[in-house]
Amino acid sequence: MKKEIKNTKILKKTVRPEKAKILKRVQDDMVRVQDEKSWFRCGFGALAPEKNFSPLTSHLSRKSAFTLAEVLITLGIIGVVAAMTMPSLIHKYQEKVRIQQYKKAMSLISQAVASQYAANGAYFECYYGNGYSNTWSQCDEMLNDIQKYLKVSKFCEKNAFNNGCIPDYDGMDTMLKDSDNNMSDEDIQNLVGIYCEGFSKNQIKNNPALVLADGTIIVPYLPGWALMLFLLDINGKKGPNKWGYDMFTAELRRSKGGLSLGPPSGCMEPAKGGLTSFQMYEKAFYGK
Repeated sequence: MKKEIKNTKILKKTVRPEKAKILKRVQDDMVRVQDEKSWFRCGFGALAPEKNFSPLTSHLSRKSAFTLAEVLITLGIIGVVAAMTMPSLIHKYQEKVRIQQYKKAMSLISQAVASQYAANGAYFECYYGNGYSNTWSQCDEMLNDIQKYLKVSKFCEKNAFNNGCIPDYDGMDTMLKDSDNNMSDEDIQNLVGIYCEGFSKNQIKNNPALVLADGTIIVPYLPGWALMLFLLDINGKKGPNKWGYDMFTAELRRSKGGLSLGPPSGCMEPAKGGLTSFQMYEKAFYGK
């Protein structure tokens, strides 16, 4: 009996280490399996541990890319929006650039007139009058003298087009014809010949012109008018060379405060979508 009990104790001693090993192996296997479950294959083909895995968030981490259909639909929407908005944005940007060019050109000419007065102690008799008589008596002298205060790169005393100072501008006659097809050539000629002769297409070609260093072009209304009334091309031959876009009219007017440069009341027919000289002046100097 004692021997049997002894054998049982020996058996227990031999079984317990084996059981412990088995338990340890089972525990190790469970840990390994659990570790393998906590890893998943990501979109780039590498193994990475899943963080905060839950039914609510796990689908976000598992999504690898957009489908081709989704990409094409998105690009189509972007294209439609761009097609609708880009022309308007481009037009506004171009107008803003032209406003700055106009303001710069007008300011430059005004400064030159002021410099003339400072140097001579008097204004040349070449202006419209508010309370003063209109006078042309010193316009030629003014045109020659003011070149000292403007950075003139080329001066055409006459025949500005043939001498390479100006491009082939439209005149008020051709502009009126384009704006109203019902006007006869005789009506247009009578209207332009009476009020805006100097800005007819043929007359512009024969007028004098000054080309400034930055490309700005000044074309007096007629020979002998200087800056009393003139065509102003704010960016020269670059284009579009259209009335109301980069071509405007300006005049010198005398008042008690001196000479001022501004837009005239007439002789300006802008192209479709363009601004009158008065509208451009208001935008440039008053933000209207």
